[in-house]
Amino acid sequence: MSSTKKVIGVIGALGSGKDTAAGYIAHALNLPLYQISSQLKTLAREKDISREGLIEFSRMLTQQYGDGYLAECIVNNAMSDNLLIAGMRQIGQIE
Repeated sequence: MSSTKKVIGVIGALGSGKDTAAGYIAHALNLPLYQISSQLKTLAREKDISREGLIEFSRMLTQQYGDGYLAECIVNNAMSDNLLIAGMRQIGQIE
């Protein structure tokens, strides 16, 4: 029997308090909190890509795998069936 994971995504403009809101919600609902940027940085480290190369690396991942790739990586690797993801910025990450 397969289960569907339930994801709460926190989106917003730069500096709008996404991380603060996400931390509050995750704590209140006892959910694990993941960050799109952390997933990007993890993948970049595996490829020995510097901080300066993150934007270009992110663009390459989007072109190669689609908008939702980073969010999909988080969901697929999450141990919990319910999770919260902060920092979603692309349409594919929320579909």
